Amino acid sequence: MFVPDFFLPSNPAKKIVFSTPTVKTGIKYCEINPDFEERTTTQYLNELQSGPTISDSAEWTAQDRRTALWWIFIGSRSVTTTTFSYQCQHCSNEHYFDMDFIDLDATNRVLSREPFIDFELKTCGEMMKWRVVPLNGHAMERLEAMRANLPGKDDPLYSEYVAELRLWELVYQTRLFYDLDTDFDAAAERRFKQIQGMDMDQEFLALAARVVQAQDVLRHGLNMKIDKGQALLYTPFHNCPELMAKESKVAQTQLLIGFRNKFFIENVRFNWLANLSDQPDGLRPAAG
Repeated sequence: MFVPDFFLPSNPAKKIVFSTPTVKTGIKYCEINPDFEERTTTQYLNELQSGPTISDSAEWTAQDRRTALWWIFIGSRSVTTTTFSYQCQHCSNEHYFDMDFIDLDATNRVLSREPFIDFELKTCGEMMKWRVVPLNGHAMERLEAMRANLPGKDDPLYSEYVAELRLWELVYQTRLFYDLDTDFDAAAERRFKQIQGMDMDQEFLALAARVVQAQDVLRHGLNMKIDKGQALLYTPFHNCPELMAKESKVAQTQLLIGFRNKFFIENVRFNWLANLSDQPDGLRPAAG
């Protein structure tokens, strides 16, 4: 099979050429540690490129990376449909939803603008120039490591650790103009300390609002949500079959599934069709 040329959703002028996954690829990726999926994603996307130059996928946005995995998957598989089981929020019964991943193409967007938003914001009493950017592969790898080190939910410090993780997610979506060309981790540490010192009611809430607004403006790739550094994928809407059959009532559900890369990366050990819906963190009704 043939994987068509891929154009980065965040920068559609940039073409990426992927080779078709082989058995050799499948053997290499037969074991994927769930704590290091982002690192594996970077390696896989870099190794599968077959163009004259390799574009480091750690520099791509989180949406670029997951959309690329999906693109390779639908371009190299003859079967692209799977069945999800879930408890319906409308009738409380268990339903089965057959989804063809090719249908997700309808949600795929490309940016027609630069993938960042600049603004000025009072920070610790001083006006400073900020930039909001999408999370990239470097950020996703670091957030994944933080998430793997979270204590158990019954730990008294769990909520504090989660709050700090969410703060780091915001840190990685921002840049300060005097730090644009400096070391990634050192600059992130400086932003983290800068944000920690912000006034909560005025300055920090204004920064958080800017980031949320930018996420909508800079939306690209497949329709997904990043939560604590984890990529979650929205499925298409579908109707509750019970209410449609009994009352001819339209009651739509959209699922939010964990975008686990081991199900999109070719391997010779796992059958993703049999395992995807078995993941405990992999499927739930989308909020709203």
